[in-house]
Amino acid sequence: MAVVLVHVVNPQSFHWTMDLLVPWLRLLLLCAAVVAAGTITAWLAGRAAAGRDAVLAVKEDW
Repeated sequence: MAVVLVHVVNPQSFHWTMDLLVPWLRLLLLCAAVVAAGTITAWLAGRAAAGRDAVLAVKEDW
């Protein structure tokens, strides 16, 4: 929506525009942090699930 506002709506309605700077480094770091957090969470959940006895885990589900 920001691109539409900056490049279409502002010039048509207000007769002005502005530069649009995308913070690529911050976005890349945020993506890396999300992937790392997801990986760590999945690893911890898998480790916790693998540490339990399989028979007891199935028995508790029923």
